[in-house]
Amino acid sequence: MRLATLVGLRWLAVVGQTAGVLFVAWGLGYPLPLVECLSLIALSVVVNLVLILRFELRAALENLDRFRFVLTSGGKQDPLRGRVG
Repeated sequence: MRLATLVGLRWLAVVGQTAGVLFVAWGLGYPLPLVECLSLIALSVVVNLVLILRFELRAALENLDRFRFVLTSGGKQDPLRGRVG
């Protein structure tokens, strides 16, 4: 499963958990430790953002490596083009 899919599912979980906690606390009037519950949900948000930034940075660096390879290998004017190996 791709990371983007997992992060998307994690965002869905964050929304669902937040809605559930707020509904139980405010809708049903059940006393919950809101600060603690919402802090743990916020921790999931931070983890999601770190995952997104980490793997976006990795993808950007891989693209930079590809670009550098094209520049140093002759680009469209490949010196090996036309040679039979």
